[in-house]
Amino acid sequence: MSRNTQSHIKKRGLLMKKILVFLTALVFSLSVAGCGGDSKQDSSMSSSAPQTTEQKAEKQAKVEKEADKEVEKQLKKIKSDTEVKDLMNGAKTKAIGKFSVIEMTSSDFDAVKDIWYFQWAKEKVDSHEWNYAIVVFTDKQGVGAAYNGVLQVNCKLEKDKKDGSYSIGNGDIYVESDSDKGHLKKFDK
Repeated sequence: MSRNTQSHIKKRGLLMKKILVFLTALVFSLSVAGCGGDSKQDSSMSSSAPQTTEQKAEKQAKVEKEADKEVEKQLKKIKSDTEVKDLMNGAKTKAIGKFSVIEMTSSDFDAVKDIWYFQWAKEKVDSHEWNYAIVVFTDKQGVGAAYNGVLQVNCKLEKDKKDGSYSIGNGDIYVESDSDKGHLKKFDK
């Protein structure tokens, strides 16, 4: 027998062994899956079966779509609840800019802080449409959040009785997260 023929026979033998191992594994897994009992157990087993990559991608897309809907809902509420006011000069005789004010509890703000900052206040202040944006916490007297190029949370807010503008005291500074885009983190000195 020639070397080519022997090599060919060995390759066919290896291929046959691989096919036999695959078929044995397939029969074994089907027989294990077929054992079980009543149909209720079978359906629960199938629901806990590993998901395919396609199923995982579909599930992730659905989760992201729901999250986007929630963000849009929150953003719509923020926009409708925000009041934009004139920022007056020192003599209170002429408007020199604009600022926004919204009232909410501090816990509600914690829940929507990223949305308020990234999709509302930052956009408006950085484009010079507003000079600053204020969130007055309804559960903390004289405390809130402010963005005027720097986001401060739990800062002292003092309202001017004449024109309704605010002076902003120091608070906790928040910065954009490097590792988690679209989210804020407290700045540690």
